[in-house]
Amino acid sequence: MLLGNKKSVVEEDLQGYLDSQGEITLDKLCYRISLKELKELEPLLIKLQNAGHNLVSITRMIIRHFYRLYQVKHLITKGKTEQQAMASLYPPVFFKQVNDFTRSLKLWSDEQLLDRLKSLTELELMAKKDLVTAGLILKNMILISDF
Repeated sequence: MLLGNKKSVVEEDLQGYLDSQGEITLDKLCYRISLKELKELEPLLIKLQNAGHNLVSITRMIIRHFYRLYQVKHLITKGKTEQQAMASLYPPVFFKQVNDFTRSLKLWSDEQLLDRLKSLTELELMAKKDLVTAGLILKNMILISDF
């Protein structure tokens, strides 16, 4: 973290840094799930929760990620090239994540992505009613490789 001309770190600097690390961790969690790299997911999930992210927001980010994968996959099945389909996303895939995104696309069919979106949406609805049960279900999905 660069301070520029500052001689010390103030609370706003630290909060900005921590917030940006949370975003990186959320992205990392989403990509680890979509790449089916499940070993380090539980510590990431715990780190996100300790950083103040609740289960609903975490689930929404995973849904958003899988929906973007589905959008691209669907366009590819309709005849678009992978590049054309990815170019239709807004915001675009971050350039450092393009390889992980394209690798994820190859691991999932349209049907599998729709199934995951359905189960994640059900999980989000459950999380709004019963955080404890939803948290256990998400951890179980991760640990038993139901993703």
